[in-house]
Amino acid sequence: MPPIALDSADACYPAKCRERMGGDAPARLSALGNLDLLALPKTAIFCSARCPGHVILTAYDQAERLTQRLTKWSVPFSTLRKA
Repeated sequence: MPPIALDSADACYPAKCRERMGGDAPARLSALGNLDLLALPKTAIFCSARCPGHVILTAYDQAERLTQRLTKWSVPFSTLRKA
């Protein structure tokens, strides 16, 4: 599947990019896959192996709580984590 180029004037350009970044939003994006997914709510959790252990555990615990609340997920968080 080739990448899709999205100019900021394109109808498919993510509205949240414009809303949150304003004039700093990139003029052009490249995307792969289903662009409809960009309109869905998203949650991201970032963690590094170089941060304190309690921070990693806090992030993991929060991800577990989110998984329990989000019934749309068909795969438990514990199966997604790195082995």
